[in-house]
Amino acid sequence: MSGEIGTSHSKSKVIGKSQDTAKAWVRFNGTSSTTDIKSSFNVSSVADGADGDYTMYFISPMMDTEYAAFVADNYTTGAPHAHTCEDHHQNHIRVRLAQFGTGNHTASIISVLVFSDTKQGI
Repeated sequence: MSGEIGTSHSKSKVIGKSQDTAKAWVRFNGTSSTTDIKSSFNVSSVADGADGDYTMYFISPMMDTEYAAFVADNYTTGAPHAHTCEDHHQNHIRVRLAQFGTGNHTASIISVLVFSDTKQGI
């Protein structure tokens, strides 16, 4: 590690092509009625289906539906909660946030990461 700010330490010669690089990611406000996207890569939009139920749409689709996805949020009140990434499709994924015993919840900061095979065109 060189210690220089802004220097890439990736083993990949092309950022975004390596299997250890996210193929899509987004950070958005889940309490807003418009799911306000703060920053993203390869995400065209996030639809709000209901409290804590979102669908993230990809600009460039995944190669197949066997990709890995992770979601996190800043929800800190109430009972323990869980996150799920389900309904994996090539052009979108459904994300849900739930609080045990009380149902779905929203959060002001929700982050989703997607990792896929390197054969994907992005």
